Amino acid sequence: MQHNQSINLPKLSLPYFGGDLLTWVSFKDSFYSAVHENSNLQNVQKFQYLRAQLTDEAAHTIEGLTLTNTNYTQAMDLLDHRYGQPHKIISPFMRSLWDLPEPSEDYHSLHNFYDKLESHICGLKSLRKKEDSYGDLLVPIVMDKLPGQIRKQIACDHGNNEWTLPDLRKAIQKEIEAIHAGDATDVQSNSNPPEDLYFL
Repeated sequence: MQHNQSINLPKLSLPYFGGDLLTWVSFKDSFYSAVHENSNLQNVQKFQYLRAQLTDEAAHTIEGLTLTNTNYTQAMDLLDHRYGQPHKIISPFMRSLWDLPEPSEDYHSLHNFYDKLESHICGLKSLRKKEDSYGDLLVPIVMDKLPGQIRKQIACDHGNNEWTLPDLRKAIQKEIEAIHAGDATDVQSNSNPPEDLYFL
C-alpha cells in the first residue's frame, strides 16, 4: 500500500482548474496529454500533478483522498463525474452565450465579443453539440446584442435571406475586419501632415 509521499516532479506548464464547468474539457484534455497518458509516470506521481493543478471547489472534491496509486483513478473518476457529464456542461455554455455582454462599435470591444462567442461555440462542439440544434435560438440573441449601426450594416449586406449562425458569425467577423481596416486608414491619414506644411 502506498503512503502519503512527496515526490520531486519535473516542471510542466499546465492550466489550473477550480470547478468552472466551462473549462473542464480543456483542462482535462491538457492534463491527459501531458500527464495522464505519460507512461513514464506512476499513478501516484500523476495524482501529485493533479492535486497541484486543482484549486477551490475542485480541490475540495478530492481532498479526502490520500496520495496513492489507487486513489489517483478514484480522483479522476470523482472529478469526471462532477464536472464532465455533458448534460451538466451544456447548460452553462448556453447560459454564458445568453449572458455575453453587449459590445460597442469599438474594434476591441466587438473583437472580444466575437472571440467569446467562438470560444463557447467551440466548447459546445467539443461536447458533440451540433450548431443546428441551437443555432436558430442563438441567432436573435446575438443579433440583439450587436450595436444598432452594425446590425443595420450586416442586415443590409445579408439582404432578405434567413440568418443561420454560421452566416451571422461570418458577418460579424467581416465587420470587425472592416472596422480594423478603417482604423488603420485613419491612423495613416493622421500621421501624414498636410501638404502645405512642407512649404512653410
